[in-house]
Amino acid sequence: MFAFIQLASGHGGSGLSPHVGAGFALALGVALGVALALGGALTEGATDAGVAVTAAVVTVVLGTGARSAFFSSQAPQAMNVAKQRDPSRNRCERAIFLKRMRHNRSRASTQLQLSASRPHNDGKRCDRMTTLPIVPEAKFRKPAVDPSAFAYRELRADEFWRRVPGFADVPRETFDDHLWQAKHSITKVSKLADVLGDRVSRAFFEDVELGIKRAPMSLRVSPYILGLIDWDDPYADPLRVQFLPVASRLLPDHPKLDLDSLHEMEDAPTPGLTHRYPDKALFLPLDQCPVYCRFCTRSYAIGLDTEEVEKVQLRVSDERWKRAFEYIVSRPELEDIVISGGDAYQLRATQLEEIGDALLAMPNVRRMRFATKGPAVMPQKILADAAWTDALTRVVEKGRKIHKEVVLHTHFNHAVEITETTKLAMDLLTERGIVVRNQTVLQRGVNDSPEAMTMLVKRLGHVNVHPYYVYVHDLVRGVEDLRTSVETALFIEKYVRGSTAGFNTPVFVVDAPGGGGKRDAHSYEYYDRDTGVSVYQAPSVKPGQFFLYFDPLHQLSVHQQRRWADPIQVDFMVNDALLKARQRLR
Repeated sequence: MFAFIQLASGHGGSGLSPHVGAGFALALGVALGVALALGGALTEGATDAGVAVTAAVVTVVLGTGARSAFFSSQAPQAMNVAKQRDPSRNRCERAIFLKRMRHNRSRASTQLQLSASRPHNDGKRCDRMTTLPIVPEAKFRKPAVDPSAFAYRELRADEFWRRVPGFADVPRETFDDHLWQAKHSITKVSKLADVLGDRVSRAFFEDVELGIKRAPMSLRVSPYILGLIDWDDPYADPLRVQFLPVASRLLPDHPKLDLDSLHEMEDAPTPGLTHRYPDKALFLPLDQCPVYCRFCTRSYAIGLDTEEVEKVQLRVSDERWKRAFEYIVSRPELEDIVISGGDAYQLRATQLEEIGDALLAMPNVRRMRFATKGPAVMPQKILADAAWTDALTRVVEKGRKIHKEVVLHTHFNHAVEITETTKLAMDLLTERGIVVRNQTVLQRGVNDSPEAMTMLVKRLGHVNVHPYYVYVHDLVRGVEDLRTSVETALFIEKYVRGSTAGFNTPVFVVDAPGGGGKRDAHSYEYYDRDTGVSVYQAPSVKPGQFFLYFDPLHQLSVHQQRRWADPIQVDFMVNDALLKARQRLR
């Protein structure tokens, strides 16, 4: 009301002088008061009539310009008044009201356009005017999702291990015992043959035996993993590929390969402690794992000696632990400690808690991660070994009370590894407030397709495990058949990204050979896809240095493979890549 009194007084843009406009202010106020009184005392029709009367007065007194201004501001107010008077007003009536207000606002005449006589909520059709078009709700819907899109939720809950002859009579309660799993893990080809019987050919066992002789890792596979392998086609099975080498599929190592490709020992101020990143250190309290992966980066130290490798010894040692703790507390910049190995699964409950308490007591340490492949290869331990799980829980809770983060990092590589037992184990950790993250290694024949990697990522999210990293396979001795190119990683990442929430989308990284640390696979300074040479920098880790990664030779053209067989050409390709990387520096 006051806005239009100002309008009548000449301050609202009516074009009247203040002296002339003031003469009409009182009349306008009376008209507005009558309109609003009608709106409050009568029906919605009377409200419309009141607005219409006011509009007529405004038009006669002030002109069509003022009348248009009146409807511009009064329509929403009048609509709100009407809605307050009768909340049950239906869609049809609201549409008529708004349409009439727009209609009248657009006309510059003195004719009364709003009609007070129209149907009310009496069930009759609104045939005086057409309602506003309503877009069908279906237009905003996505098509129904194909049921196959939910395959990641389908977890194995059957007694799958009974397909293995040696486990055919093992009841579920026995198979779910982590001690039974550890005791019956396969460590020799002869034992593998006893368990599998005639399920596979004798030629397969011979292939495995020869493959192990050429491998840098010793053999150790849990019954859980053996039970999940498809023994009808073991050569193509992604789990067999990871744990059982076969000589017929092995390829020559890359000429630039090094046993300790990441140079962890070079960055070790004391045995079993690697300090590479400014605020993070890797602590290796032991050198044993529940299983031994063929592709292990630490094949220089983990597992038993093999015919190919004499291992660095990192056995449990109070003295070695003490030296590691002394170093950590002496370096105020160290805030993040990874406890790996080996595998934290193999720590006794008392040892796990001892390490956790020691690190939590250090004022500089803010975060720690216990790293284990256990959930992927023996999830039964989390459910059955109450002492170990309770010890981890206590460390996590102690950290939370003093505002420090303690989490579990694990290592799933294929969706088949995740079963209903896995979900039960992860559910228990979720109930206890323990965050679990996953690191995957990109491997040929395991997860090197968009479909396989996306399935893994989605299934991990389904069991409350956060995908964290996908590593382009390190340059590890004896597993050239598992490596893929950087280009493969970039290709797969495009499909994975966007398939689920961002915080559940892993970062694809290259752990730069020579100690450069983890670099986003996309962040190369130079990448020659023909020669397979990529160049990275790590300015926050080792400034001024360049780190090279080399794609597997079998994925290069025949011409490029021949070049790699010539030492002169090798030097040229490497130096050329470094030169072009330097030229592209900012």
